[in-house]
Amino acid sequence: MPPIQFDGAWKSTLEEFFEPFMDLCFPSIANIINWAQPIEWLDTEFQKITHNADQGLQRVDKIVKVALKDQRQRGILIHLEIQCQKETNFEERIYLYNCRIYGRYEETAFSFVVYGDTDPDWQPSEYKKALLKKTKAFLNLAQ
Repeated sequence: MPPIQFDGAWKSTLEEFFEPFMDLCFPSIANIINWAQPIEWLDTEFQKITHNADQGLQRVDKIVKVALKDQRQRGILIHLEIQCQKETNFEERIYLYNCRIYGRYEETAFSFVVYGDTDPDWQPSEYKKALLKKTKAFLNLAQ
């Protein structure tokens, strides 16, 4: 059975209510955003880049560029993901999205996920992949 798209309503309202959403769900981040500056939604452009990717359905819920109150920093990219059902390899998908976002914009995106599923045992947290054991990675040829 294909996954049901429960998150469509969330996506359509995020743009309209982005500031109150951030205030409610991620207040520490909302507090550093300069809301007087315009925000830039980038997800439509990014979807064009990833539509042929080999990782299955490749879409990012929302990517937005915001200015920060601290004028010394340019701004940040925020990747918002609304996840309303359990998904195998979810952490890996978020990791791959971040890689593709960096590849396209040469900026790190900060991913924020809202879980709307009803499974209390499914709580993704991080993606790790280890290929080699920790080892000394430098060789001193002068010795």
